[in-house]
Amino acid sequence: MQVQNISNQPNFKGNVILVGEFSAVPTKLIKKSASKLAKIIDKKPYDLFLEQNHARGIVTVSAQREKDYINNKGLKSVVMMKDNEDFYEHCANYVVKEQDLKLKYNQTTGQKIKNFFNKLGTKFMDIMQDEDEV
Repeated sequence: MQVQNISNQPNFKGNVILVGEFSAVPTKLIKKSASKLAKIIDKKPYDLFLEQNHARGIVTVSAQREKDYINNKGLKSVVMMKDNEDFYEHCANYVVKEQDLKLKYNQTTGQKIKNFFNKLGTKFMDIMQDEDEV
């Protein structure tokens, strides 16, 4: 008989998504650092988006959930760099750290209420189970 390990932690798989067309130099640099970018975003609840703006000569590296990126809303961390520089890994690390901090400290009202009642319930149970005080 085989027993499967059950975990309450969700399994996330962040992706690296290239948005639009890229010129030759950024494409070459992205291919060079593709495996490292995939490792950076792996097990994250959001994706890493790379987009080139040909008119401004920049590449935008952003971290955001895919549905929020499509709807242009939600929490997002962005770094812009010149399109001929090889700093994709550094930018991705920075964006991922920033996004993790934003997700950690930006709770919705529902999450705050849930946390409050969880703490209140825990304190109430501790009081009810303490037989020595009564």
